[in-house]
Amino acid sequence: GRGWERGRAPFRMMQQSAADGAPKDLPIAVVEQGTTSQQRVITGALSNIVQKVKKEKLKSPSLIIIGNVVKLRKKLNWFN
Repeated sequence: GRGWERGRAPFRMMQQSAADGAPKDLPIAVVEQGTTSQQRVITGALSNIVQKVKKEKLKSPSLIIIGNVVKLRKKLNWFN
């Protein structure tokens, strides 16, 4: 699959959110291969999520979850 380094839309979305005044500590989670045995979840904030995703080399398909709901991850942890 295409890695985030090839797909520009997620990067543009994060940059635009920051430019629009979203707080740098806005919680974000990226779920790769959700609901499969290969599922991986990376969490961070608007200020560092792109770097974390690049470091972990996440690929498509990935779901981006934005907002305080990300803070419920441990409580709602149903898969990994």
